[in-house]
Amino acid sequence: MSSAFTDIQNLLEVQLNSLALGCPIAWDNTDYTPNPTTLWVSPSLLPSNGQPAGLGPNAQNRHDGIFQLTVYAPARDGRALGLSTADIIATGFKRGTTLATGNTSVRITAVSRNPSVEDGDWFQVPVSLSYIAYADN
Repeated sequence: MSSAFTDIQNLLEVQLNSLALGCPIAWDNTDYTPNPTTLWVSPSLLPSNGQPAGLGPNAQNRHDGIFQLTVYAPARDGRALGLSTADIIATGFKRGTTLATGNTSVRITAVSRNPSVEDGDWFQVPVSLSYIAYADN
């Protein structure tokens, strides 16, 4: 049985958790109530369609996707805190970073910052990490 989906998500989340962000991470499917005076990060995995990476029944599968991270900084406090946290994320997941476990590997192919948004109590800085993963069939 393949554990590719679990392995890909775990590799990305472990890397995120290893960064010195100095703030809470609101993981999927967990209770989190943000404090409006505290920076926090929300990760979301956006996988794309998998496809064979080669010919034959034993060829690995290729999985592309985006690890979307949104940095939430308190609104009206300037942009420095949100942007510096986005920079820490970009450094920790720079293009070419390879993460691996067993027969699954994930390589970051691009890091981009998307337009910031001020919404209510939060200044949001979205960071998109594009990846390619290879895993056993």
